[in-house]
Amino acid sequence: MLGSFEEEYAKIEERYRSGQDAIKISKLKENLLSRPIVLFGLGFYGIPIYKNFVSHEIYPRCFCDSKKTGCEQKTGLRIISPEELKNKYYNSNVVISVANPKNQESIYNQLLELGFSSQQIYTFDSAFKFFNNSVVEITSLTYDKFRTYLDGYKWSYNFFSDNTSKKIILERINSYLFKDTFDYEKEEPAYFPKDFFQFSDNEVFADGGLYTGDTSEEFIKLVNGKYRAVYGFDIDPNNAKIAKINLSRYENIHIILKGLWNKADSMHACLELLAESQINDAGEDAISVISLDEYFANKKVEELPTFIKMDIEGSEKNALLGSKNIIKAVKPKLAICAYHKPQDIYELPQTILNIRNDYRFALRHYSPYTWDTILYAY
Repeated sequence: MLGSFEEEYAKIEERYRSGQDAIKISKLKENLLSRPIVLFGLGFYGIPIYKNFVSHEIYPRCFCDSKKTGCEQKTGLRIISPEELKNKYYNSNVVISVANPKNQESIYNQLLELGFSSQQIYTFDSAFKFFNNSVVEITSLTYDKFRTYLDGYKWSYNFFSDNTSKKIILERINSYLFKDTFDYEKEEPAYFPKDFFQFSDNEVFADGGLYTGDTSEEFIKLVNGKYRAVYGFDIDPNNAKIAKINLSRYENIHIILKGLWNKADSMHACLELLAESQINDAGEDAISVISLDEYFANKKVEELPTFIKMDIEGSEKNALLGSKNIIKAVKPKLAICAYHKPQDIYELPQTILNIRNDYRFALRHYSPYTWDTILYAY
């Protein structure tokens, strides 16, 4: 049974002041450096892990990947095959540099089959301990920096009524400060929790952060193809092109090459980052944004979104503000990513409450790491 926020946070402070986590990371670094290091998996996190290691004066020798060989241009490291890993790097420590738990398990078993001992294999969890916010955002906060958010986290802990949500808030703090992993939802897919949402045959789904259309397709399958319309918003032309192909077999699909914001505007963004393309003042790409209220301004009430999902890399608060008329009018189901900024965990429910105060709220988390906390309002 969880105690009050003050009681739970006192335990976190005691752990921080003990310094034991710093000692464990120092020991982990010592073990890693006892042999040459190879990073297995050159996917989304391969290069960030390399950069994080280098920032801690840990220098991998090369990457290993089952699908590509050659030279990784950004790091200058060779990319070797599993066969070369077995023949030439059999005395190395191998760090699995993919985050997906199922893929990690597959690589782990592959390494055992190649003859590596369990003492030579380090999972993504080990690499995650070295993550810092200068290389991979949203994963790390100093103790002093976190304290600037402390009142908000206290509010959030007291606001959510269920123990699962409260536990996630504490896990987020421990992940920021100590790189602890999460106890996450393994069976239920993200965005469609059966405990909170029921769907009709006339849903209008607004998919903010369309990416490849994967979530929209999950929605269509969940409702057995019975829906009124799907509207997908994305800022990245490459994502939109792929989504158009993936969703081409379905009817009433609308793909909008715009970001979601609190008003129509032109902004800067960083594109070609796959799922993490994002609005960013430092970005070199010019994009268009729009609010959901503006986009649906001339629609009938029955044509307004009944379900809004947002995974838009930190723009969620502004996009919610740009949806206030729709939220007031039809109280759509809301599935909003609440992990891109530390303050999301309290600012996003507060934003929704200020628009409409008759929602119920819950948090759920869908990965072992800092990302994939979703706020549900229903």
